Amino acid sequence: EYGYQAAMAVGQRLYFLESVSGLHSLHRDEVHPGGEYKYMYNGALHCLAVDPDVDVGVSGNKLWSWSADDRLLGVPFRANTITAHAVHAPPGLSVAADHDIYVSALVDTVMPKGVTFSFSTASGKWTRRGYWQLPVVGHAHYDDQLDAWLGLHAGEGSINFPRLIDGYLCAGNIASAPPEWKVGTEKLFHREEDMAAGWRHFDAKLVPMALGLGGNEYCLMERLRPEGDVKETLGDGDKWRLRLTTFRVERGPDGEPVVTARRPAHCYKISRYNKYFDAQAFWM
Repeated sequence: EYGYQAAMAVGQRLYFLESVSGLHSLHRDEVHPGGEYKYMYNGALHCLAVDPDVDVGVSGNKLWSWSADDRLLGVPFRANTITAHAVHAPPGLSVAADHDIYVSALVDTVMPKGVTFSFSTASGKWTRRGYWQLPVVGHAHYDDQLDAWLGLHAGEGSINFPRLIDGYLCAGNIASAPPEWKVGTEKLFHREEDMAAGWRHFDAKLVPMALGLGGNEYCLMERLRPEGDVKETLGDGDKWRLRLTTFRVERGPDGEPVVTARRPAHCYKISRYNKYFDAQAFWM
């Protein structure tokens, strides 16, 4: 329940969100003028970057270190309820220090309410954007050809945590509320078909790949487990399945994301040893 929640690359920096127990929370309700938040609320934000104060000599190697800036430590939400996140950079900006990190999560432990915040990497301040959540699950990636952020759409009836992926793509501006986003019409996977075959859809991630004139390329990573008690599927035996599907995405006539050049899915047998471990995927 506690620990790693999300990570985002911002230029030559890596920002890392973790959840901590309530014992670590300080000044959880303090709000600064202008809607800016500073203190910890069941979580923390860290930054991994090149240490400018270390001279590595003629080798050219760089020494990386975690930031000790206390401005990064506070998050104004329950970090273990993060539902979506993304990185926003102003047009034409090349300096990583001036990006905004958007995070959707829950606030209020009694009556959970979805909310979206942004964190300025320049000022180190949190700003509440509104009581709405990005309509995606997980990481929304900026697609330069779509001129929009693309992610896996959160299904209807799942506004609060946890939200389920319904199999569609969703594209829009991360600074805009969900009604302004466009949802694709083609499903990338069907839970019902997987269940009929004896598989339970566990999770999925959208991974950006190569950029091209025919549309930017993506890979959908899915993990499937057998029906039944999840504890009985752990350990050796290759009881889980990893399914990978690659495709390109273009804009439809109404601005919706359209899947093109879709290739047949490849499925691999895998083992899982810890039910709390969240599989990661990235393109090299």
